[in-house]
Amino acid sequence: MKDKSKRLPVLMVIALLTLVLPLALAAAEDHWGKKIIEGEYAFTGAGNCFVSPTGFGDNYAPNDPTLAFVTPAQIWEGHYTFKRDGTGSVTSVTRQLDLPGALNIANISWAFNYTTKDNTTFTTKVTPGTFDTVEWIGGPNVSLGTNYFEIDGPCDGVLSQDGKTLTSTCGPPTILTLFVSTPSGLERTPFQAYCSFSHVGVRVDK
Repeated sequence: MKDKSKRLPVLMVIALLTLVLPLALAAAEDHWGKKIIEGEYAFTGAGNCFVSPTGFGDNYAPNDPTLAFVTPAQIWEGHYTFKRDGTGSVTSVTRQLDLPGALNIANISWAFNYTTKDNTTFTTKVTPGTFDTVEWIGGPNVSLGTNYFEIDGPCDGVLSQDGKTLTSTCGPPTILTLFVSTPSGLERTPFQAYCSFSHVGVRVDK
């Protein structure tokens, strides 16, 4: 009887460890690089684009150099939202200076999936089957309505150790391809752009 009473606390500890250990390991896995990013970050940043209405060939060369052009400057202001399931979104108001001197303003948004390389670095890619949506709200490009761009390639980011700030940088070889709306759906065009930008964000939801 005495031996049984000694074994009972041991069995209770084992049972408790069986329940708690998986939760502790899961928490550790989250902390050390498994979808640790969560929350909303307000960001600002700058960028520009190298645009080719006829698309690009090898080594980033436009298919028709005479039609290619550069957008001199973009200013981004918006929000990144990250969820623990590895998904997120970007929303932004972007102001863009276009040659020979037009200012265009757009609401820009896209959904993304992200992966973490360790507890501070991450990579985002546009969610497969979705698009970067550009709604022109100011300037000559308003006549274009809403544009849809496929983004092929990753953007890389760095998260501070305390999770309060992040930086996300995107650029070649990531390429944007314009799709236009038709009665049968969105259709691919030859219009492409290599865009580079860097965003710095501060967490604002806690």
